[in-house]
Amino acid sequence: MKSTMDHETRTVLSDLASLALNPLPADSKPHTQQHHDNAATVTVTVTELKKPLTMAPSPPTTTTSTTTTTTTTTTLTTFPLFPFLPAELRLQIWQHSLLPRVVELHTRRAHYVDYLQHDYAPKWQSLTLNPAALSVCSESRSAALAHYTAILPLAAAATTTNPTRDPTDRVLYLNLKYDTIVLLGDVHFSNLTTLLRWCRAQDREGVGLRRLAMSAVSVPHQGGARMLRALAQTAFREIEQFVLVRYADRKPPDAWAAAGGGSCVLVEEGEGVEGFYVQFREGGGWMVVGKRRMAVLELRFVEGWQS
Repeated sequence: MKSTMDHETRTVLSDLASLALNPLPADSKPHTQQHHDNAATVTVTVTELKKPLTMAPSPPTTTTSTTTTTTTTTTLTTFPLFPFLPAELRLQIWQHSLLPRVVELHTRRAHYVDYLQHDYAPKWQSLTLNPAALSVCSESRSAALAHYTAILPLAAAATTTNPTRDPTDRVLYLNLKYDTIVLLGDVHFSNLTTLLRWCRAQDREGVGLRRLAMSAVSVPHQGGARMLRALAQTAFREIEQFVLVRYADRKPPDAWAAAGGGSCVLVEEGEGVEGFYVQFREGGGWMVVGKRRMAVLELRFVEGWQS
């Protein structure tokens, strides 16, 4: 009988331990049962559960991580791996480096000897540098020569470092479709038409020069608009962009020439374009010369190659 009572005692203790770990629901009601044995009486309290006991779920654990990314931008000044790129990619890079240019042309002061020596059309001079791609390597030069198809002979003036310089030893490479030629000073009509005729002969498409700029001093103060309208129907009929340049000198600035020349830039002038230039306005804008409206711009001289 003692072993039976010990077994029931262990069972009760086990049940109590379970209840201690799992609190009773609020709607549970305890009741008492009595077990009678011949010599001993054991009283056991039994709780009836209306719902099964379940362990309360643990709240979810949220872990937040923050990642900081630092981006560093480095501008390369050299690219030593360029020779190892595919040839097709290198060619595309060279072609993209050949940007539209503004090149200046000027002549010496007219003299009758010039007309006799140069078939009545003095040769042009220029301090505009040729594209750098012509001098980098054979690959870049080939790409540049395919782009600059017109080669204009220049009359190179003698210098103090080379007084015996051959006047025919320099040429100016041009792309007649994209480059703009700026004629400085008072340009004679015969020189202008000769140049345009030469450009037409050099152009593979037979069109000639598309972009032309002239100094405003080439246009008469009175009747300048009438003259441009007449040229627009004849010599300028294929010109896609005509520009009047607000630069009166017949030669580039001395400081620019002393530095060895460089490149030119056409820029807009915000104010002061009135007076003499009013005659070139019509229909709310500049008059049409060639295939579109002309422009009036300033000319800037930049030392070295244009970046």
